[in-house]
Amino acid sequence: AWRSPVASGVPFLDAPGGAYLFDVSTQTQLAKFDLPSPIPHKQEVVGVTLGEHRAYIGTITDTLPGYRPLVRLFDITAPTAPTLITTIVPSDADFDDDFGRAMVTDGDTTLIAAPADEIDGEFSGSVYIFDTATGAELGKFSPADAETSDQFGFSLDLDASLAIVGARWEGERGHRAGAAYLFDVTDPASPVQTAKLLGSSLEADDMFGFSVAIDGPLAIVGAIFDDDNGHDGPSRCR
Repeated sequence: AWRSPVASGVPFLDAPGGAYLFDVSTQTQLAKFDLPSPIPHKQEVVGVTLGEHRAYIGTITDTLPGYRPLVRLFDITAPTAPTLITTIVPSDADFDDDFGRAMVTDGDTTLIAAPADEIDGEFSGSVYIFDTATGAELGKFSPADAETSDQFGFSLDLDASLAIVGARWEGERGHRAGAAYLFDVTDPASPVQTAKLLGSSLEADDMFGFSVAIDGPLAIVGAIFDDDNGHDGPSRCR
């Protein structure tokens, strides 16, 4: 079976994928989103994020020899009856760019990553900025030192106007050692890179930036294969 170049190695299953909406106070399922597959039984749901009265759901569809990513934006003002507002495809979209695999919303801003985008070389990666309410594309950014195979956007988080973005295969400290970047997205049309984060003991294949989070003055970055306390061993995620 054909496999996504940046997925975990799991081939498409014979199912269209799904997403569910819950009330966290009662744990009640309120709705299941209507996500018709452009090609029956060849779709995966790969990313979700929530904003005020809005839900974003990212999917990729197997269209051999490549795959088509897109994000659906729903109005969830009536949470038991989500309504599709629009389908989001970036202005410069391409097959196989993994658009929608990582997403985050904070207030009026929604970030959607495309970690296999080729803006700075194959699998270099990028992040798009959207208006949460309308899904309008507002901007796009990638790091100043972006290179082939960085996978910038494999993970991301947002706190107010400060975004943190993981690039799990960035190579400054060694092959696939990884990195994370901070961007000020106050002006979506002109995001500003404010820092590049590297762990003090980073080595090749640590994949620093596999996961990230930010809140106020603190950020945390995961390095899935850091082996300071033992050998990382084989993994399907490489």
